[in-house]
Amino acid sequence: MHCAISLVCYAYTVCFSACLQSQVLCVKVTGCTGGSVMFKCMNSNQRKPNDQHKRKYFCRIRNCRTGISTESQRGWVNNGSFSLYGDENSRFFTVFIRNLSREDDGEYTCGNNQEWSHDVTLEVNRSAYDTLLPTTLKCLFLIFMLVIFMRSRVVCKQK
Repeated sequence: MHCAISLVCYAYTVCFSACLQSQVLCVKVTGCTGGSVMFKCMNSNQRKPNDQHKRKYFCRIRNCRTGISTESQRGWVNNGSFSLYGDENSRFFTVFIRNLSREDDGEYTCGNNQEWSHDVTLEVNRSAYDTLLPTTLKCLFLIFMLVIFMRSRVVCKQK
């Protein structure tokens, strides 16, 4: 997938399924290098209405150190390229990631107090700038070489 240079691209797909007494929420988020993504994470379980007042977090599954967490019930909290917006009146909180890089690609989890969580797959694709620049330089180099070649042929014919 290639994205336009001036476009801050983001897309997300959310799927829900219920199995007996547990709920599963799976999310896939796709963005471009240098761009941003914004998406919602589940904040609480319907059976526990006070869950939204617990610590909210979004982090990598493998170590849960890369990301952001907060106990704030209202407003934006920032940590590097990660931001989280908590709303005490909502069952969801918003995650915003800016300046995406290929290193951000991977599996994350979000939830509250690690009692209620779901996984998020973040896919970071190369932006059009990343793919167009090498191609443009190759084309300019070929044109330059062609001009030099044509010029040398003209000089040889004149002698």
